[in-house]
Amino acid sequence: MSRYRDSVVMPIVALIFIVVPFSAATVPALYHVATGTPLMISNGKHTTGQHVASSGELLFSIFFPFLFVFFGVLAFLYWKNDIIQTDENGLREYGLTRNIKFQSPWKDLTSAYKRTGQKGSVYYVIEAASGKIEIPSSERNLQDLIGEIKRRADHVDFSGWD
Repeated sequence: MSRYRDSVVMPIVALIFIVVPFSAATVPALYHVATGTPLMISNGKHTTGQHVASSGELLFSIFFPFLFVFFGVLAFLYWKNDIIQTDENGLREYGLTRNIKFQSPWKDLTSAYKRTGQKGSVYYVIEAASGKIEIPSSERNLQDLIGEIKRRADHVDFSGWD
């Protein structure tokens, strides 16, 4: 059984979304809440100076970054759970919540072709009686995945992929 994941960009994006907002806003605000020292914030874009943060501003700076942390966790879960799996029984694609988005035995695969998406992205498309799967060209170990699919589904014409 082989598993193939999307590129390594997604966990990096997730890490940035989790660490940067949390460390830039929440940690300093929590420090000021814990120690009792006032949090000084800017008066605004058009006026100079600083003022002591009100309780509403302090709560906002504590909880607003968690919105970005939520999106970072979603990005990480997408990277972790959105996989393509191959084994002797067939080809499967899992979604964000580990539900099966595509499943087909090797003998049911009917055709294969390339599709160019928006902004020049390339997808390797495999059609079966149960639906189709689009494999992005950014997939890690793409050549290994294509080689395994070609080897196991030798009855399909893969000339559209070359």
